[in-house]
Amino acid sequence: MEDVFVLIAIVVWAVVGGIVGYLLGRQRGTPEAGAAMGVFLGFVGWLFILTWKDERTKCPQCLGVVPKGAALCMHCGSNLQKNGAPAPPLQVSAPTNDREG
Repeated sequence: MEDVFVLIAIVVWAVVGGIVGYLLGRQRGTPEAGAAMGVFLGFVGWLFILTWKDERTKCPQCLGVVPKGAALCMHCGSNLQKNGAPAPPLQVSAPTNDREG
């Protein structure tokens, strides 16, 4: 009976460690590595994850996190093109009046 309790405790520890590690790693841009550190090292792994460099792409103007390959920053609107080329124009469709009346 004790062996079953120990096995359940280890599994719960690994699952909770992996979930918390994944969430912390996602905030650093490396969720899979965060989950692995959480599973194998527990709270010590969480501390390691918090010291990692943030791998996500950031805007040079406002330092907001932007999706990879974005042309414009969604926070401040600055151009993110590396070669100085203008960002592609936004395509805005004109509103349509579909009401008959």
